Amino acid sequence: MKTLVTSPTLNHILLYGLIYILWFVNIVVCVAALAQVRSLVSVLWIAAGNDVYSFGLINSICLLVGGIVAFTFVMFLEGYYRASFERPVQATASPDQSSIRQKLTNWKLDILLRRFAMTTAIPLGVLIVAWVALEIALRILVR
Repeated sequence: MKTLVTSPTLNHILLYGLIYILWFVNIVVCVAALAQVRSLVSVLWIAAGNDVYSFGLINSICLLVGGIVAFTFVMFLEGYYRASFERPVQATASPDQSSIRQKLTNWKLDILLRRFAMTTAIPLGVLIVAWVALEIALRILVR
């Protein structure tokens, strides 16, 4: 049996570059969300009047558990983004679709960008919720 090996085209190279750029953006958002959640736990721990000596332990546990969750999520994303590129393209779009949408479909960017939007919303939502909760906690504590 003969295997057919094709050399990558410029579109393939650019798409893989875009995949890893989007993956890196998600890594940055996950790290920011982890830092914000860690800050929230720290403030809530001190505000609850818990022991200051156990603060280091809680901080380390929060970092460990959050790091494992973020690492697992980021590793999932790499394969998830690459799978959007390797999926077969569906039938051509109808003529009433815009040319930009047609080009996105031809380059398989529509699937990738949809997946990026969905997966970035998760850590971004965690980041926003943690930030709002931290602001509320700090305003209550200042009074």
